[in-house]
Amino acid sequence: MECPICLEKFELHDFSSLAEHFTTMAGASDSDHVSWLNNNISKVKLKRNELSRKFNDYYSDTNLKAWIIKRFVEQFRGDKPHPFILMMQEYHPSVLKGYSFEHYFFLKQWVKSCSAIISGTDLDDVQHYEIDNILSEYYGYENYKSHIELLLEMGEAYWIPRNSIYNSRPLQKTEKAIKRWKSIAREKS
Repeated sequence: MECPICLEKFELHDFSSLAEHFTTMAGASDSDHVSWLNNNISKVKLKRNELSRKFNDYYSDTNLKAWIIKRFVEQFRGDKPHPFILMMQEYHPSVLKGYSFEHYFFLKQWVKSCSAIISGTDLDDVQHYEIDNILSEYYGYENYKSHIELLLEMGEAYWIPRNSIYNSRPLQKTEKAIKRWKSIAREKS
């Protein structure tokens, strides 16, 4: 098991040590660790034993697809969605235009990350899950367009030519996040 931020290693299911690590990093005001806690566990400071229980709850689902769907629903449809998601749901043109550009870079990296994961595992369920990801992101299905096609069409609906998206550069934070995904997909099991 690893810290999702700095990738420090811990024994599998050693949530107590992970909680101690996060408590130490939060106490040192490490913004990446604090932000991760705020976004995924709690915005309130927790004692180490309660934080350990929260980590156990967070990582308790052993089915990869179920875990991802649960986290996705929490972030996008939970009681307190991220402010960006709220703005997306209100169809702010400037947000949707920016999303057309920035998410394009994530989709391109996502397919590369999925491929790296497939090549690095012998687990059938993980391979099938990632193959399904690649198909839905880049190729679509019989009567469904790919996610990248839908994204490009959304940009075109706001008068953004595809070539403008293709030839743009990601924002610095987007580039940093993509670099992190690339590293995780290639270096981790």
